[in-house]
Order: sequence, then C-alpha cells, then structure tokens
Amino acid sequence: MPPNPWPHHLETIRKLAERYRDDPEVIALIVGGSIAKGWAREDSDVDFMLVVSDDRYREAFARRDLPIMDSDIAAYPGGYVDGKKVDCGFLRDVASHGSEPARSAFVGAWVEFSRDSEVDRLVRAIPVYPEEGHEDRLTSFYSQVMLLGGFFVKEAAKRDDRYLMAFATTELSLYAMRIV
Repeated sequence: MPPNPWPHHLETIRKLAERYRDDPEVIALIVGGSIAKGWAREDSDVDFMLVVSDDRYREAFARRDLPIMDSDIAAYPGGYVDGKKVDCGFLRDVASHGSEPARSAFVGAWVEFSRDSEVDRLVRAIPVYPEEGHEDRLTSFYSQVMLLGGFFVKEAAKRDDRYLMAFATTELSLYAMRIV
C-alpha cells in the first residue's frame, strides 16, 4: 500500500472489496494505478483488476464485457473506479514474459483480497525485471528503433503521410524508452 493514500480512496477500495468479496467467481481484487504508485491526486480514480474464474473471464470476453467503470461506488464527489476483469492466466503470462509496460502496471500494486495464494505471488513477481534475456531484448528494441527511424519515419516524410508518421514516431519513442 502507498505511504499516504487519501482516506476517500481507501474507503472506495473498501467498498469495492465489499462488493466483490462474496462472489464465488471472483478470485482476487488487485489495486493498481496512481494510488498504488503513490502518485494519486485527491481527485484520482481507483484503478483495479478483478481476477475472475476462467469461465467468467471467457463469458465476459465473448460479451466484450471486460472493463468495469462505476462512479456510484466512489466515496468522493466526481470519483470513480476503473477496472478490468482478468484471469489467472493473464497474470501468469505477464509474470513469465510480460513487456516492460505490462510489468510497470503492477509496480506498487497490492492484492486487497484473494482466494488463491498464487495471485499474491504473481503480483509480487510481475514488476521484477527479468534479467535473463536482457541482451536479446535490447538487440530487438534497437532493431525496432533502427527500422522505425531509418525507414518508416523517412517514408512518412517522403509521402507526407501523417498517420504513418504518428504511428512510427510513437513506436519509435516506445522502443527507445524500452532500451533506456
């Protein structure tokens, strides 16, 4: 938990946990985002992941019902909770081979409640940078930077293609920062 969370954020998290704790298909509630990282402002939303059973996840995925946004549960004016349904497979995937941006989403995150100790272990493991394969990742990122900057940006400029330029420079920034 962050050092000085706002009391109304903690109350909102308590209410969120209360809403889902007794649902047998909810495995865990993970709190993340600006609150977990200690960056929250007084008016920040509460970001979370609701870990659900495989069956519930498949059903929600098929209905395109993975996001959760609710302003009624917030314990402060203008506040809301912003979450998504995930399954344990997602957590395992991010822990074993998640990208740096995916791992970053779990920095500071905590498990508010869980029915499965694996969730706690995974949430602790995900933000740890995997040293194995580091050189290969750097080589891959460098190759992307060279391709994007050396070809796509030049092509976009030559064609006056704003879409390609926006795409190439955004990706170029991402891969350059991944090298850093």
